[in-house]
Amino acid sequence: MRTWDSRKGGRWLLVALVSFSGLFSAWCKGPPLPTTPPGAQLDPPAVAPLPELMAQLKSAEWRVRSNATLEILRGEYRDAVPELLLLAEKDPSPAVRQTCALALGAFGERRAAPILVRMLRTDREIGREFILEAMVRLGDRSAGAAIAPLLRDPDRQLRLKAIDSLVQLQAEEQGGAILALAQQDSDSDHAVDYATALGRLHCRAAEGYLLALAQRERGTPALASALLALGEIRSRRATPTLVAAIAGDFDKGRQNAILALIESQDPAANDGLFALLSDARIEVRYGSARVIGEIKDLRSGPRALALLKQRDSATIGPAAYILGRQKYAAARSSIESMLAETSLPAREELARSLGWIGDRASIALLIRTLQESEGEGRYGAAWSLGVMEAREASPALRVAAASDDRRLALLAIEALGAVRDPESLEDLQALIKDRRDLAFQAVETVGLIPGPRSQAILLETLQSNDDELRIAAARALGRRKENEAIDALGALLDEDSGELREAAMAALSEISGQRFRNASQWRFWLGQRRR
Repeated sequence: MRTWDSRKGGRWLLVALVSFSGLFSAWCKGPPLPTTPPGAQLDPPAVAPLPELMAQLKSAEWRVRSNATLEILRGEYRDAVPELLLLAEKDPSPAVRQTCALALGAFGERRAAPILVRMLRTDREIGREFILEAMVRLGDRSAGAAIAPLLRDPDRQLRLKAIDSLVQLQAEEQGGAILALAQQDSDSDHAVDYATALGRLHCRAAEGYLLALAQRERGTPALASALLALGEIRSRRATPTLVAAIAGDFDKGRQNAILALIESQDPAANDGLFALLSDARIEVRYGSARVIGEIKDLRSGPRALALLKQRDSATIGPAAYILGRQKYAAARSSIESMLAETSLPAREELARSLGWIGDRASIALLIRTLQESEGEGRYGAAWSLGVMEAREASPALRVAAASDDRRLALLAIEALGAVRDPESLEDLQALIKDRRDLAFQAVETVGLIPGPRSQAILLETLQSNDDELRIAAARALGRRKENEAIDALGALLDEDSGELREAAMAALSEISGQRFRNASQWRFWLGQRRR
């Protein structure tokens, strides 16, 4: 006799519960083929009457009891809840207890809360990750008190599931309990997860613990987690530590410190960050610039402009980035003057900063920069002309879109999507046919340009011999939400490629608002629509 494996069987059960209408596709395979009565193609199998299912709950076979529980949930038979509560607590089969727990959670049955807590604490025949799933479905924040102790469990995956469950339940009141566990545990691996939980639950009381952890650890995952958490609790005391982490040699720590400082929005960080703009390491310079650019501080624009005017090759790019992100309009003329000098470094950043500032007086210079025969300024110019939706740049962008420089071509094609000039459609169609390295971006851009001509190009691409391009065209047609594309997309349902059929069904859903589960249902709907 086979025994119940809570992990293998439980995962199968969870997939079954979350698939059909968010819960049950494993039990509803969709309608039969079109040769059967039409109604069967649109409706899932009928749920058995409640009395029949109640009888099945008393079967000697655990599979029958488990399946009956699923059907009760599918039929939304809430009158069966008292029996499900009894089975969840007392059924000898762990599979049935687990099924009932998940069903009660999906029903939102508050009386199940203490049962789920007891299961989590004492029932070792059921995978605890599935009990956590039931608790999340139930949505009872009081379960957090039982979940928090799992953060000291030796199973890392269970700890991560516990953190995610606490966050989904918004159980921020458990921050104190988690902090107490963290303070009693010297394991560095556990500290990673304590810090993550304390940050995601916004536990301000953990500031001291997190600061001590950040100062104690060196180049470890625990340090990276502590730095990120300090930002999530918006610690201002951590600002010097976070600035120092940006200047450090631990890449993950630098990345998390950048995110943390942006989250904390402390203008006091800027003095230290401006000092780092001349660091020998480019990642430190631009990491610092990214933070300065995101923090609201009226002093940053003038300071960055003064730095730009020093014309130091190391700081031109970071200073331009800051000025652009701060939309510091007073810097426009200086930036334009420097962009016009083709011998200067960081011309891509100079051109991009003009796009962020957004003054249309810069468009003529950006077009000239785009038309240069070489140089990185062209990349920033193409990007900025797209951001500014500069229709007058369309001819220059079309030329750049055909460039042998693939990066420039991709940026120009993307910009044409923002400009949305129908005059570019012929060029884009040529790229779809002749430049496979650019074809996918060209298809996406065609999809952004309104009108019948762009639709015709996408429909023509659906007939391509390249399935990947056909998938891209189907997705683009779905985003346009035009009924005229429905029949052409429906024709893809008979293709051999499963990915192509999936793309067609997704596009049909976007256009029609229907949510059928398989190709045969869509075929029937299309047939009904044509009548």
